[in-house]
Amino acid sequence: MKGHSSPTRARTLPVLLAALLLLQLQAGCGNEDYQKPIKQFQDASAVVIASARQTLLQMNDVEENAELSRQVFQGEAFDEKKIKVRDLITQEEIAVRTGALDQLARYTSALADLAALKSPADVTKQFQDVGSAFATLAQDAGKLGGSRLFDNPKFSGAVQAATTGIGIVVRAIEEHRARREIEKQIREQDAAVSSLIALIGDELQAAYQRRRQADSEEGVFLTAALKLELEKPGHGDPALRLLLGDHLRDWRSHQAALATANPKPSVEAMQKAHQALVAYVNSDKSPKNLSELIAAAQDFASRVQPLGQALAALLKA
Repeated sequence: MKGHSSPTRARTLPVLLAALLLLQLQAGCGNEDYQKPIKQFQDASAVVIASARQTLLQMNDVEENAELSRQVFQGEAFDEKKIKVRDLITQEEIAVRTGALDQLARYTSALADLAALKSPADVTKQFQDVGSAFATLAQDAGKLGGSRLFDNPKFSGAVQAATTGIGIVVRAIEEHRARREIEKQIREQDAAVSSLIALIGDELQAAYQRRRQADSEEGVFLTAALKLELEKPGHGDPALRLLLGDHLRDWRSHQAALATANPKPSVEAMQKAHQALVAYVNSDKSPKNLSELIAAAQDFASRVQPLGQALAALLKA
């Protein structure tokens, strides 16, 4: 049932549509040089970040609307407290997770600039900005309390590990160490970075499954309520039947989009593209590693297109 909605939904839809358009335009290009996979990664990352934000925001929307539907169709007085108590995630939990994805994408972009044979001095500020942002994220993650869905201490530990690893890379660049030494640090510290990406993917999978569960429960409730009304003498209240039927049609109309709105496969593709870039940075820019980077970036772009389309459809629903 459509009831509560976040103003962030209105801001997220244009971001998704713009990023999807860029990906579709790039898909028609035949120039598979180094810059194309990097641009694909950046645009695909924008879709993943917007989709992750919307997936997490919609968790509370779906839970709240399910409770609102129950109150309306069971004839109870409207109770905002009962609606809000269904919330599963705080704005702080959403902000730190989407912020982590954003900075992970920025870190990968900084690696891409370094791999493009730019001198470390040319990319120092990019790495410093990411390092500072991660330090703030680590502090914010450490402040998170208990969660009804996520393991916040585990997430905080993963952010702290990535912050430490990225900090080591940043210091190597600030100290103007030899390129080989910088590349060595990037390679050695990447396990913590990749682990954070994987953890966020797992959490988004859990959020998606919970959203599907809540959505399924609402469908069961609407179907049962309509059936009960039809079994009453004279087939019940015509106005209520019409209202229930409308909400059941709305529910059915977004099931196809919901089925393809799982963010985890796209986050996994993001992780693989990131790892392919790290391998390229450490490979003397070999044609084989460039080919693998191009393939990983194309796979990432291909995977996020249906995700972005699904989330855009759900935002309109």
